Amino acid sequence: MIGDDDWDTFFDPDELGVLVELHVPNEPTPREIGGMWSKPAGRETVRRAYTSGAGLRVAPDEKPLQIAERDLPADWRETRVVVDGIEYAIGDLVSLGRLRVELILTPWQQRSDTHGSWLRP
Repeated sequence: MIGDDDWDTFFDPDELGVLVELHVPNEPTPREIGGMWSKPAGRETVRRAYTSGAGLRVAPDEKPLQIAERDLPADWRETRVVVDGIEYAIGDLVSLGRLRVELILTPWQQRSDTHGSWLRP
């Protein structure tokens, strides 16, 4: 069983893991955590979108990344993720049990203050 003292070994960049920077809004410095790439879904995969639920989407540029559930920021939707110098946005979450979560990453795009304001009440 994986315990709290095993996470650094499990996500070790010298083994299977990667170093992940979480740029959380309103935090002065990025959080550095360990993560691990998951097997990407094939282009033929169609799944229901997490945020809208209004329909189906296909997104071949998505990259799944596993992290410890405890490292997930509360405001994950606005968090910028940097892995190997490439910036991503978190488009979706997939629970991998009680200890891990899979971030579905998409290429980062800077948002304006009014971005998606028509969606929010």
